[in-house]
Amino acid sequence: MERSTNETSCGSGASLTGVQFGKDLGELVKRMDVWSSQVENVLRDSTATTAFIRASAQEDVKEVMGRLTNLDAEDHFIRKVRDAQQEEIIKCEQQTNEIYRTLEDLHEHTTKLFQLKADREALISKSLSDITDKLSLRKQKVKALHEATGWYKRLLSLRCEYSDAVKFIFTNVDPRDPDRVFSFSIRLHKSTGSWTMVDCNPWVGASASFVETLNKNNELSRFVRSMRREFEVLAVRFRFLVK
Repeated sequence: MERSTNETSCGSGASLTGVQFGKDLGELVKRMDVWSSQVENVLRDSTATTAFIRASAQEDVKEVMGRLTNLDAEDHFIRKVRDAQQEEIIKCEQQTNEIYRTLEDLHEHTTKLFQLKADREALISKSLSDITDKLSLRKQKVKALHEATGWYKRLLSLRCEYSDAVKFIFTNVDPRDPDRVFSFSIRLHKSTGSWTMVDCNPWVGASASFVETLNKNNELSRFVRSMRREFEVLAVRFRFLVK
């Protein structure tokens, strides 16, 4: 009897354990289904997130590539501008150097011109001084010549008349008749540069030789004095002939 009761108790206990296990197993399965669903949701969300991230990353990559392309274009443009500016700078430097060389040449030329101007001014000043001295000397000579000519005319009592010939007229030759006129005329032939006697009153026999001497030495004053001396001789002779 007791044995039956124990067996019955053992059987009931085993039955309860099996039911509990079944419940636990079912609960576990439910939990696993929930976990599986959660995992699937997580995986699905992760996949969507990954796809979104990938898409965003691709957009970012495209944007970055576009920026890189723009940067390359800008860099190329900047290089071209820089090269052009560098060429302009080189040209400007060359032009500046050329301008400096031109300025140096102009400075040198200007210096030479100023020196030449100073030399010319000094030469002109010296020339003017020489001319002034020569003019002063010439004025003195002309003054002395006028004085000598006046004295010569007064001494010889000579005056001249000019036409196609030069007529020399003397007075004060004859002491007894101071107003008596003695004269002669001579003509210069420009083609030959020689003198000829045109007339002589009174006639002087030696006049031909005097003219010949005049044409040789061209000493007109000496010729005039010689003719006056001959007139004086003729005046003395005439005075003795009259006696």
